[in-house]
Amino acid sequence: MRETGSLHERLLTRARAASALALSFRSVRPALATSAVLLGAVLSGGIVLAYILPLLGVKTAPPDEWEVAYPRLFPSAAIAMLTGLFLAAAALWPVYGLWTLLIVFQLGMAAFMFITFTF
Repeated sequence: MRETGSLHERLLTRARAASALALSFRSVRPALATSAVLLGAVLSGGIVLAYILPLLGVKTAPPDEWEVAYPRLFPSAAIAMLTGLFLAAAALWPVYGLWTLLIVFQLGMAAFMFITFTF
């Protein structure tokens, strides 16, 4: 469909549309940042608990028996990791653009290596 009107009117219409899109994203950005911070706090708290509970005398299953003792552990961990990577990508995208994909990949690999060599 061909647009009618002067060049000035067409540019003004496109500028208004871009401004509306930017305003809608500005209203979502604080929620994404807050959820990313909260998710990071929960994960950090989980890591701290994993190290403190054995020191307090709480009996836990050894890593070899986790699949039997905690059958929902691995699906829950996978969902948490995917959610965290998505939120990290959403938070970093406005700043780094396409570089975000590389950064999120590195964050995922770092988390995987941390988990592999920690337990």
